[in-house]
Amino acid sequence: MSFLLRFSIAFLIGTTTMVTLWIWFSDFHYNFTGTPEVLLVVATFLSISWAIKSYSTISLAKRIATFVVWLCLVSLYTAVVAPISYLFASMGGAFMDTYFVAVDRALGFDWVAMLTFLSDHPWVGEYSGAIYLSSAKVLLVIWAYLALTGRFERGELLLASVFLSCFVIVAVAAPFAAKGPFGHFNVPPELYRDLAPVITVEAKNWFTHVTELRDGTFRELGRGVYEGIVEFPSFHTALSVLMILALRGCGAVFWISGFYNLLILLTVPIDGGHYLVDMIAGGVIALIAWYGLAALNQMITEGSKLRYFASPQWLAGRLVTKLGAAVSPLAASLAGLKRR
Repeated sequence: MSFLLRFSIAFLIGTTTMVTLWIWFSDFHYNFTGTPEVLLVVATFLSISWAIKSYSTISLAKRIATFVVWLCLVSLYTAVVAPISYLFASMGGAFMDTYFVAVDRALGFDWVAMLTFLSDHPWVGEYSGAIYLSSAKVLLVIWAYLALTGRFERGELLLASVFLSCFVIVAVAAPFAAKGPFGHFNVPPELYRDLAPVITVEAKNWFTHVTELRDGTFRELGRGVYEGIVEFPSFHTALSVLMILALRGCGAVFWISGFYNLLILLTVPIDGGHYLVDMIAGGVIALIAWYGLAALNQMITEGSKLRYFASPQWLAGRLVTKLGAAVSPLAASLAGLKRR
């Protein structure tokens, strides 16, 4: 078993233990209705797929089984990270919208102006909601592609990065909670009715959940009760960044994925109800998770030393040149000057 897969399984177990103990020693309680049946189905598929992955001599069967293993693990993690997002949210302090708006304005981004502009082009709403909601489906397609083409290490790195970045995001969201731009600016429904955003104060009861979590009236967790209550950082942004990174070097598939994930990112401010700073924070967390785990994996599997990853050569190769061909010559030149 690879280091990245062991990391993902250990992270899943650790997070599950954390949620269990938190609920056990708090006034929260968990409604298990329907949960045992779902867990039994997932565990069955996981066991069968793991056996095929480990012992089958048929290449295609092993690749399909590997994809199913990843799918089962992410399904289990989703069932764990959903309640933990609510547990963290119950700890939050004052809403930080004022600060987020100030940062957005300092960056030259006006969320209300963007919404007003899009409201004059209601045809955008016919596509943006579907694109925003397709993020998870795109992730599964990418995992299927990586498994079927034998890019197991890349798929496992994506799995571990999703686990880590998701946990960091829900943890950071607790002290940096926000109402979101729809709530903060008190946007009248008439302004966005034709756009039909996925997440609005009216369309979702996520803000009600946050309020009740804070005042102690929301204490029953279980299947079917969760909403996407995290504003800062943006997990949709982190997911798109990770999907783009996962297909680097895959030719046309990379460009197709990159273009579609760019479309997803464009829908995040309105359909996701996010500030620009939410997206920046989500992207940064994704980059740190991806490159941090990639470096750790290389240290474990190849015996590389920590000082190698702190060297200018590694930073130039991983954190600069990968940003695009435009900066590659400059990064190479700087690395060459430093060696002289």
